[in-house]
Amino acid sequence: MKMPTIKIARTLMFRLHWRIGLASAFFVLWLAVTGILLNHSRDWGLNHIFLDNPMILSAYNMDVEETLRGRGISLEKLVLDLHTGSVFGLSGKVISDLVAIALIFITLSGLYNLWMRKRKK
Repeated sequence: MKMPTIKIARTLMFRLHWRIGLASAFFVLWLAVTGILLNHSRDWGLNHIFLDNPMILSAYNMDVEETLRGRGISLEKLVLDLHTGSVFGLSGKVISDLVAIALIFITLSGLYNLWMRKRKK
């Protein structure tokens, strides 16, 4: 017995929705945590905490002697760049954009699945 085309499409959409949602979960948590930190960065003094880790400084092209680089990079700036993905350069921005597109897909496919369920009843 052949499965109707609509049922195959719904099954495929559900599997795709589930897998993309699972893959996006890490980035949703990433955005949520960094967003909370940014919302309260001034309250928690993140703008007054400076990092001088060589790996972090090299990401900002600040791996020069201490007299030239100042106090380092503020934790608030690092969290902002982690939130946007720009700390990882162009590839970080592209990944952030792809995750945003995936989240749009998850939202729309979830609404579509809910609409199809109501229509089925």
